[in-house]
Amino acid sequence: MPKKKPQDGKPQVNSALEGYEIRINEFGEIISSIPFDQLTKFLDQNVEDKKLRERETNPEGYLENKPVKAKSNRKRKSKPKPKHKTLEAEISQSNEPETHTDTN
Repeated sequence: MPKKKPQDGKPQVNSALEGYEIRINEFGEIISSIPFDQLTKFLDQNVEDKKLRERETNPEGYLENKPVKAKSNRKRKSKPKPKHKTLEAEISQSNEPETHTDTN
């Protein structure tokens, strides 16, 4: 599968985030040109959270949970039991004395 070609130029951003750059250094640390607190504040003001879309706020501004609809009433299937012997069964059988009868 061919590799993706790197894009030239900078991506389009909101005017409030003009000059924003983010990268990961050689130690795996995230380096950002804008403090994360400021970025979080911007996202809270400008982006709708999909998880909170179904919730309603009360007059004080707190979120109220709506009852969650059950997805399914089906019971989960239990895992099938293994057909082979368990380790404990093999150990208990190996500790029992063996009885052999000679037919000579």
